[in-house]
Amino acid sequence: MNKTAEILSKQKRQNQLKKEVKRMKKKIHVFFIGSIFCVGVTLSLVEKKFNIFFHNHVDFIIGTLIFLSLFSLIFVLISDYITKKKIKKYKALGSELYHLMKLEVTDKNE
Repeated sequence: MNKTAEILSKQKRQNQLKKEVKRMKKKIHVFFIGSIFCVGVTLSLVEKKFNIFFHNHVDFIIGTLIFLSLFSLIFVLISDYITKKKIKKYKALGSELYHLMKLEVTDKNE
């Protein structure tokens, strides 16, 4: 009975992790585009204050593109790390479930 409850709880956790990974993979594109848009709008609003540092619009555009590319790279790496971490947990639970549900085969000849 205890083994059955443990199997059910692990299956529930595995299904929950699987749904979280699917949800993250679907929403990552929206978050990525939305965050780039927000950073772009914020930089365009403070353009006049940054004009002291950049002196002209070409340098500002180059600086903005560098900043957005670094931000995008960091965002992709972090989200990829989180997704892989959840997939590892999912696979570990799958192997634990396999070992719990594995039927022990005994030799009938003995």
